[in-house]
Amino acid sequence: QGNDVESPSLLARGVAGLPMSLTPALIGAQRGTLHCDESVDYLAYWNEPQGTFDQEFKSPFADDDTKDGGTTKYLTFEPDGGGWNNIRMNMEIIFVLASVTGRTLVLP
Repeated sequence: QGNDVESPSLLARGVAGLPMSLTPALIGAQRGTLHCDESVDYLAYWNEPQGTFDQEFKSPFADDDTKDGGTTKYLTFEPDGGGWNNIRMNMEIIFVLASVTGRTLVLP
């Protein structure tokens, strides 16, 4: 069961859709991709990181002590009773929060 939806070739530039001349940070960017068994790249609404600044970024909130045999820290998430879109947005936020703080995310 392949997905026949064509992936967009344009970069994600937000709701405003500003021209490239007004968004120089996107020069050299590539549209985001999803690593999945099915072709679902058309769902990506973000761009891949570009340049060494983006690729080598270290969060100031991450704990480096877990890499040297320190204690593993966890972050839990439990979806509320809201609609699917609210749960999806909350999950996106918690994924980023776990990533920038260097914690292991525990899902129900």
